[in-house]
Amino acid sequence: MARKKSEILVLWPEYFDSNLSRSQGRRVSSEIAIPDPTCEKIFKASRKMGLYPQIESDKSHPSTWYNGSGRVVIRKTGKKTEIIEAIARNLMNIK
Repeated sequence: MARKKSEILVLWPEYFDSNLSRSQGRRVSSEIAIPDPTCEKIFKASRKMGLYPQIESDKSHPSTWYNGSGRVVIRKTGKKTEIIEAIARNLMNIK
């Protein structure tokens, strides 16, 4: 993705994982978090919202570098916290 850093957002599965605490990396409330989110699910939820997502499966969250969960990169269209919350609400409907 050849964009400026200020134009993109990186979404890690840890942001949406109900099995994690806030101090372990969860960024959404426990009411809208889901157990064991994947990059594929985040990709589908982001695409449904028109955010032009890209999966980078060879990346790992710095705090869980050994996990190799990957990440999703999207175009920034607003505040990061609002975008993450909206994606989390869509993730609840992704199967």
